[in-house]
Amino acid sequence: MVVFKDNHEQLLEIDGVVEFFLMTASMNVNWGGSSTDIPGDKLIAVAAAVNRQFGTHLDCMDIKLGWAKLRALWETWSRRPIVCLTKSCFGSTGEASNVDVDEYLWLMGRACYRPIIEYCGGTEIGGGFITGSFLQAQSLAAFSTPAMGCSLFILGSDGYPIVLRRHGDVFERTSRGYYHAHGRADDTMSLGGIKVSSVGIERICNAADNSVLETAAIGVPPSGGGPEQLVIAVVFKDSENRMADLNQLRTSFNSAVQKKLNPLFRVSQVVPLSSLPRTAPNMVMRRVLRQQLTQGSVKV
Repeated sequence: MVVFKDNHEQLLEIDGVVEFFLMTASMNVNWGGSSTDIPGDKLIAVAAAVNRQFGTHLDCMDIKLGWAKLRALWETWSRRPIVCLTKSCFGSTGEASNVDVDEYLWLMGRACYRPIIEYCGGTEIGGGFITGSFLQAQSLAAFSTPAMGCSLFILGSDGYPIVLRRHGDVFERTSRGYYHAHGRADDTMSLGGIKVSSVGIERICNAADNSVLETAAIGVPPSGGGPEQLVIAVVFKDSENRMADLNQLRTSFNSAVQKKLNPLFRVSQVVPLSSLPRTAPNMVMRRVLRQQLTQGSVKV
């Protein structure tokens, strides 16, 4: 998710959650007690005007959009640069660290290359545990420091060091001291005895075909038992394209995954969906998809 931050370093918060995004839906703005509806095509003007003197509250509907949807919406809505000379940075939370560096450069390029400050946390701890900072050099699609008051411990495959409560997120600490998020620990599957992250497969599949908006990689056990089969749920950029040649798309996915990840991996099925199920913070609910695919109750 993306938020704007003005030069007064005041985050624009929506219902207490730092989630302010480009959108085409309508929005409701409260100006000192009086409300008014503002269409999505005026959003940039609103974003530029909102600051300590003007905006007191934003109540936006249905703006939890991922990077792929943002880019698709932006390219169809307008090709002009964002006029945000008063903005000092973007803020990013959710699964944004999982996108390619090119996506970060693309978004920054729409706003005169303002930096993107990463922030990641959870409901359980009431905020973030890892973040970016203006006080440090930043790296694209990475976190630079633990959040204030936090000490981080990254567990190895043997589970050490032991902590009281496991958060469940997989992180990598680079040799330069930055952190990369690799999704939830439970968003993994075993393909032919090889443990693999869903996120890694999804990155490859998202770039395998120009018609694909986003994907979700799910490991589904066959009804007769045996090792998990790789199923790719796909959302197309064109909603009318759901009856495309899925066999050809499966071949493209297979070729890309085997070339870039592991030659032993094979996509068993491609399932078209109108959208992916997500949590309120915009996390893909792969567990729900896995259950639906196992029960044969997925609605295309």
